[in-house]
Amino acid sequence: AVLKLLCRAAVAAALFLLSREIRKYGAAAICDVISLVFSALCLFLPLSDLFVSAAALVEMILSLVSFCIQCRAHMLLAERTDPALSGKWRALRRWTLAAIFALLVNMTLLLAGIFFDSFLGFSLSSSFLVIGTLLTVFTGLAGLAIPVVFLVFLGQTASRLAFLAREAGQKSKTAG
Repeated sequence: AVLKLLCRAAVAAALFLLSREIRKYGAAAICDVISLVFSALCLFLPLSDLFVSAAALVEMILSLVSFCIQCRAHMLLAERTDPALSGKWRALRRWTLAAIFALLVNMTLLLAGIFFDSFLGFSLSSSFLVIGTLLTVFTGLAGLAIPVVFLVFLGQTASRLAFLAREAGQKSKTAG
């Protein structure tokens, strides 16, 4: 758990450095730092279960916000050099937002089902169960695929920027 915190702190530091290029990286870094504070509190302080659950929820929300901001910043960075790669980042951000929306709808259906069953005495129709199951499957698959696709696009972005830096270095040597 401590190693995970250190890795996340290193990512936040890298995002702060990237904020010199595009300011959105700074917003993502701030979300990550606040999330890290909540993680560290839960890890190092003896807290009640209620506070740990609330802190975990805040941490998850901040991580998702940071992820969406990072996708937007990567999209803006790639837009300067490779419009196709920028479009891939835009699509990944949309899929991420769709997965978050599906999760929220699923949780709303679950709470509505519990409310109707507990207080009104009847269950929601089986179509709500099917919708909830489909949303759960979609969210689960998105949770597995989105981080992998993020890393692939991040590698493509870094590769593209390294290529452009090499070209700029060769042009400056030729001019000089």
